[in-house]
Amino acid sequence: TLSGAATDLTSDGSTVWIATAGGVDKTTAGSGTISLAWSALTPDLIEYANGRLICGEDNILYELTAAGAKVGSANIWTNTLAPTGNFVAITTTPVAAYAAYQEGDLCSLWALVPDETTGAVISEPTFAGSLPRGETLYAMESYSTIVLLGTSKGVRVAEWSTNTLGLTIQAAITEPGPVKCMVGYQEFLYFGWTNFDAGSTGVGRMDLSKTTSVHSVVPAFASDVMATDQGDVLGVVVIGGVVGFSVSGAGYFYENPTNRVAEGWLTSGKIDYGTSKIKEYEQIEVGYLSSEGSLTVAMTDPGGTQVVAASSFPITVFGTTQFSTHLQATHASLKLTLTRAAGGTTGP
Repeated sequence: TLSGAATDLTSDGSTVWIATAGGVDKTTAGSGTISLAWSALTPDLIEYANGRLICGEDNILYELTAAGAKVGSANIWTNTLAPTGNFVAITTTPVAAYAAYQEGDLCSLWALVPDETTGAVISEPTFAGSLPRGETLYAMESYSTIVLLGTSKGVRVAEWSTNTLGLTIQAAITEPGPVKCMVGYQEFLYFGWTNFDAGSTGVGRMDLSKTTSVHSVVPAFASDVMATDQGDVLGVVVIGGVVGFSVSGAGYFYENPTNRVAEGWLTSGKIDYGTSKIKEYEQIEVGYLSSEGSLTVAMTDPGGTQVVAASSFPITVFGTTQFSTHLQATHASLKLTLTRAAGGTTGP
């Protein structure tokens, strides 16, 4: 039983610490029991970052010892310049831990590193950047040399500097709308995608090992796991490779690894071959490397006219097919529709 209402939790991979209204509870993964570890402090935010247990409580940051006391019997920092705000997220990178502080309509980001003398305590944080005024930060994760920010605008990618610890924050990826939760797993970032369409809400996925162009740090992303429901996606986890997420007012959903959706689709960006002249789209070469399900290929012009390839691809194949009608346009986009196999348990 928890010692109070839970506000946050974190783990070092074995031990799980839970911040509650009654203190900090502790459990071990798989043990099935929870005990009150420390009652003297009641943080709102707790994060295991760079080998340290860092907590946020209103406008105060502190580090906890193994005994549940503040390291050095003092706070890391009390934000007295903006005292009515609170720390909302902490993440870790190879160069520093980063804490996000939200006061009103302004979110600032702060770098946390050990003091240069002994490394025993964390120095007062240094300013690392801020979101545009009017934007709220909900979640924060890191991967390699970037920090991912889930905000009221969408997802932002920030690159950290080894020299200054400052963050260079990129333009928001606004397609998902407000992103209130995210979690990293392997090379992927899973993030809440609230009300993806009129009948679905769930989780999107970014491939952090791939970018949308050689000139960009924006990762490739797409919708991933959806529930046939509506509501704010407030939490996402990945356990053993299976994605689960919570939806406000609807409950908890998780990925079923043996029941495939009927179909899924992928659309490309604008294909114009670097010129605005009228082109004729006649055929496409397709590599389909699955023996399950089938693939349908279509092209769409700027006015919405769509032509479908004459053949679908039910088996492993690499070949060329003609479109049912040749499409003439200045540019077009490609749509690939993948359909599961009969029985619903296997797919491309």
